Amino acid sequence: MQSTIIPQSSKDAIALIIEAGAKAASPQDFYRMCLDSIAESMQASFATLEVQHGASLVRLDNGKNRTRAEFWRGPLDELAEDCISDGAATSKLYKGRRTGVTIGLFAVPIDGGAGSLSLVTACANELSEIRLRDRLENLATMVSLTSVGLQQ
Repeated sequence: MQSTIIPQSSKDAIALIIEAGAKAASPQDFYRMCLDSIAESMQASFATLEVQHGASLVRLDNGKNRTRAEFWRGPLDELAEDCISDGAATSKLYKGRRTGVTIGLFAVPIDGGAGSLSLVTACANELSEIRLRDRLENLATMVSLTSVGLQQ
């Protein structure tokens, strides 16, 4: 089930998360819709979500480009493990030597630490890193709150 809202901001992504909670046929569908809307709203080149929902483990990514997905999966998995073990959001910045482009890797806990939401996106500087991490934390909180009413 796809939504017609194109998330351009956190507000739009929050609307999509709420809509997903009301319309998703299963927890897997709900988390897929949330991951896709958050990745789009944050202009992520790759995003993953892993969460234990009841007896089910949900593992998703939005990697349409398999080469890019395999390149980022390892570093994001590592960051997600740190995030879950510390119980807090975490991020890292990498600046391309040749390109000068700064990339941010972000991981935040969801569902009370039962999982994580991680993504890769362009990031201008350390202030931007803080803002993006805060934004991702807010969106992950909305996913967590909305997931409470999901049926198994």
